[in-house]
Amino acid sequence: MSESSARRAQEYPAVTGRDIAALQDPRPMTIIGACGPNGETCFATVIWVTPLSHNPPLIAFALRAKSRTMQLIQKSRACSITTLPATEKAVELAEYCGTTSGNIVDKASQVPHFTATAENGSPVPVPELAYAWEVCRVNDIQQAGDHLLVICSVEKAHIDCKRDEKGQLIPHDMLLCVQHGTYAADRVL
Repeated sequence: MSESSARRAQEYPAVTGRDIAALQDPRPMTIIGACGPNGETCFATVIWVTPLSHNPPLIAFALRAKSRTMQLIQKSRACSITTLPATEKAVELAEYCGTTSGNIVDKASQVPHFTATAENGSPVPVPELAYAWEVCRVNDIQQAGDHLLVICSVEKAHIDCKRDEKGQLIPHDMLLCVQHGTYAADRVL
């Protein structure tokens, strides 16, 4: 490393904890939904979501183990992954699902939703506000620091948008999380 590079590296303050995750922002705001065997339904706001494979279609997301939604996912082995439009109502939904504990409050009574069905027969809740949603089967759950990493196969996917002349999706403005509590719309340029 050159002397100027070493000096420049020293000029940057150290980043730790949550700030390390914030270095990856902005990211799409998603809502994960799950139902338990007794019909209990819960939702969680998640921004740690990534595609893993085109064929087969695989997606992974990270969620805290103590989350009620995660507990239902572990029982049902199915979930929904919902992408939200860039609207004030979507911000309110993301804030509610991300700051309200499903261990204390029945989120399903406050989140308008419909139920899709996974191939294993498990019901999967989808918020009505969604502009895109996927029904997923859980393939694996792994410990990942203070979160659990959920690897899913996408069984069904739907989106409310049109396609261009080449057949490519033309998405709506998607809600992005810039940092906790700060949101933006992505814009197709």
